[in-house]
Amino acid sequence: MDNVLLLSTPFVVAAGTAALCYVLLRARMEVAIVREREAHARTRSALSSIEDTLEDKLRLAHETAHRKAMDQFLTGFRVEERRYLRDRSERPAVVLQERLLFRNMPLSSWVEHELPVENGNLQALDSASVFNAPSLGAFVTRGNVPRYLMQ
Repeated sequence: MDNVLLLSTPFVVAAGTAALCYVLLRARMEVAIVREREAHARTRSALSSIEDTLEDKLRLAHETAHRKAMDQFLTGFRVEERRYLRDRSERPAVVLQERLLFRNMPLSSWVEHELPVENGNLQALDSASVFNAPSLGAFVTRGNVPRYLMQ
């Protein structure tokens, strides 16, 4: 029996060592897998946050480009006006002629306003304008109207 015990002891020790190595390597592999999953989750969350901010940045860039294009478009509009004194009757009158232009192309024909001159008061002439800023205010905001439309 001693011979069998002496012969089987190295095999039992080798089997125990193999089992212990298997358990330790399995635990190390599980730890490595958990660490890899954590790194993957961090990378995935960083990527999703970048995608969210990228969508916001793209939307903001689109809005900025749209606003800039609209401002450039609105700067192409201008009002051309002429004023002269008409003295063909006993009452002199100031005549205001104006038209709307887009760059160099007229968009309207000359619109004429005739106001009698009373005591040198010409304030009514500015309020009679068709293309003044208050009448355009319903369509565009004050920040987008070019300076020459704000008369």
